[in-house]
Amino acid sequence: QLVPGFVLDTNNNYCTSHILKVGNTVYWSWINYDTSLDNGKMNIISFDGTNFSSVTTLTGIGTVGLSGIDRKNTVFLIVNSATPNQPFIVMKRYGTATYDIFKFTGSAITSVVSNITVTPGFKDIAIVNDVIYILCNDEKLYKVSGSSLIATNFSAIGSEAVTAIEPTASGLLVAIHKYINSTPQPKDVSDVILIPNN
Repeated sequence: QLVPGFVLDTNNNYCTSHILKVGNTVYWSWINYDTSLDNGKMNIISFDGTNFSSVTTLTGIGTVGLSGIDRKNTVFLIVNSATPNQPFIVMKRYGTATYDIFKFTGSAITSVVSNITVTPGFKDIAIVNDVIYILCNDEKLYKVSGSSLIATNFSAIGSEAVTAIEPTASGLLVAIHKYINSTPQPKDVSDVILIPNN
């Protein structure tokens, strides 16, 4: 079945896409541009198993990469546990550690935050009750505040390494690596804690 609005021609050039399943609905988001790479557009469509929705598009998202098939911004969808059928759309700008985050409201795509610089490197992202958490390659958990990353200071985490995060309806699950210098044998273990919704 042809996806309505998903076109590959000189006026709507395709860049990258991502698909996310939420319940029985599939969301598909893609980046394209009008004529020039500087005229980027973000798109999303849903499929309920029988029918496609109409395409929702946000224009004016700026440049979406450089010429060449493998030099484009990338996009991926993230479930928001507060409103699962209103996923967030994360765009990584090509060749940088900079991310833009958008939200699909069900009828429009809105910009949430632009130009988040993730210098430690990106490992995972989770959105809980509209709060954006980023797990970086330095194994620390950060919270997005404005366009900045703020290191979380939950006492249950302390200085331990965070290895995984997972959003739930009641809060953020965080896996923490711990080294226990026990006898007769030291142990590497993981704790899982819940950071509840505020």
